[in-house]
Amino acid sequence: MAWSPHWIGLEKKEPYPLTEGSRTARPFMPWVGGKGKLKKIIYQVFPPDVNRFADHFGGSGAMLLGLPPKAGRLDVYNDFDAELTNLFLCVRDRLLALTEELKIFPIQSEAEYAMLRDMLKRRQPIPDFTQDELRAARSILSPEQYQEVREILMGRTRFWNVRRAAAYFKVIRYSYSGTGNSFGVHKVNLSGALELMEAASQRLEGVPITNRDCCHSIKLNDGPHTLHYCDPPYYQAEDKYRVDFAWEDHLRLHEALRRCGGYAVVSYNFDPVITDLYRDFYILRFDRKNSLARTKGAVYTEAIITNFDPRPVVDYNIRQMSMFNRWDSHQEEGTLELAHQPEKPLRLWAGP
Repeated sequence: MAWSPHWIGLEKKEPYPLTEGSRTARPFMPWVGGKGKLKKIIYQVFPPDVNRFADHFGGSGAMLLGLPPKAGRLDVYNDFDAELTNLFLCVRDRLLALTEELKIFPIQSEAEYAMLRDMLKRRQPIPDFTQDELRAARSILSPEQYQEVREILMGRTRFWNVRRAAAYFKVIRYSYSGTGNSFGVHKVNLSGALELMEAASQRLEGVPITNRDCCHSIKLNDGPHTLHYCDPPYYQAEDKYRVDFAWEDHLRLHEALRRCGGYAVVSYNFDPVITDLYRDFYILRFDRKNSLARTKGAVYTEAIITNFDPRPVVDYNIRQMSMFNRWDSHQEEGTLELAHQPEKPLRLWAGP
């Protein structure tokens, strides 16, 4: 069945409208490979009949934060970077404490930036003697006294989590292009970031935040009406992330998605190695402007990979958006087309 590519130019009209109860938010920090400018294009591929949305490579949270919550659907944020998930937990549950810590924790020099990076690498860890102190308290205090001391010590542990979250946020926010690898030497608008954090905190209410291996997360969240979204480190760009992702991990991810019972949508770079690996999936390609290239008119090709035929979904969502929604000016422009169709689909789409 032939499918003509759809033009999905993003009109620069008023912002994407929000309805009451459909809180959305934007990422509160830069992130290498973030999907903030591509999310509306990727959303078109999402089936509407899901009761769980699991983002297994949560990153900056762009995809989950920008997706309006829906009654009866559980949204899950997961990332293997423990520092990142700790930051999201603090944004969700301890925003006031995190705000206060950020205000008194500025970075004035590259040396301070390096100190924070070392602390996060555990070369200069924040000491936590909580368990030793609890054991000592249990041996010398009455049960009532011990409970009081325990509440104080556990509160202090939570404060250390906030300190780590603040340090991690600063390392990412002050780094070059959000990589966390080098001091960016640029001014940071903290008040703007805090406003974004507040909106994110509201959107994350009731959202489980987990720190699991991607394949373990897929297995635990799987079901016939689960939508698995994966945005792994792009092939041959894995070194730009804090957490290692080797070729064996690309293979493990493919196998986990091939075996899952739910819907799967994967973002990748359009590379021959990846398209060959996912030849049993549908592959859409999306050509967008390459802002990093010095050549005028240069494009970068993204791949959107699904374990179901995306054509009915894309057609349906294009009609829905033309009726109800408008694109905002922060989104990319480009074309979306089917680049590969497997001989046998892994699953069918049961849409309206």
